[in-house]
Amino acid sequence: MGAARAALARMDPRQADALVLRYGLDDQPARSYRQIGRDLGVSDHTARSLVERAQAQLRLLLT
Repeated sequence: MGAARAALARMDPRQADALVLRYGLDDQPARSYRQIGRDLGVSDHTARSLVERAQAQLRLLLT
């Protein structure tokens, strides 16, 4: 988990926040795109896009 946390720290903060919320990396339950959108002040669609871009970026950082 240390490598993932280090990678999250290197990412765009909004994308990192979206991943943390989506997968419950903050020791809270995983959130839906609607909940992420509300938390970040964006639409559901934008929340999904943030998560998808963050996943791609995380993959690159971890390989």
